[in-house]
Amino acid sequence: MAVAAPTQTGKKNGLLAALVAAGYSVFLPHYFDGAGQWKPNDNHQFLDYIRTLNDATRYISRQPDVRDKGIGMVGISLGGYLALGLSEEVRSHPPPIKSPDIKAVVEFYGGMPDFAIDRMTTMPPVLILHGENDPYVSVNRALALDALLQKKSLPHEMKIYPHQGHSFDSDTQKDANQRAVTFLESHLH
Repeated sequence: MAVAAPTQTGKKNGLLAALVAAGYSVFLPHYFDGAGQWKPNDNHQFLDYIRTLNDATRYISRQPDVRDKGIGMVGISLGGYLALGLSEEVRSHPPPIKSPDIKAVVEFYGGMPDFAIDRMTTMPPVLILHGENDPYVSVNRALALDALLQKKSLPHEMKIYPHQGHSFDSDTQKDANQRAVTFLESHLH
């Protein structure tokens, strides 16, 4: 099984090590390389990032240890928005070139991109992990995603960590990493 992790920080928090230890092939698409450093409110650039991730998932799906098994997406912060945005697009509005099946999404302190909220019809199972005191991405984004997924009767889980911000302390991070691995194991096997 494979996990695409559009993130710049996954190496620092032990998440990548946890995923590899669980037996996943982990790929880190560099979405900044094609469209440049992120500029807030630049929807064209955001869509370029999603196209880059879509290309990456097609590449990943052709790898010998991944072929025909589906992909899990794990995103942190902006990567969480992108993982959700790509998964919504692939499921609700398939692109002209067929994308591989994204079977699960784990997002750490991200949210559903605004453009996708009204048009979303379906999603793979989603795990939402967020800090209650996040100063960069308000916990309201996690709560809104939870409400949206509930409204659409889509499978998901959510854990809001009290007293945590836009990154987690060591013990909380260990818990979040274990939740991510457990969630992926339940949806990718």
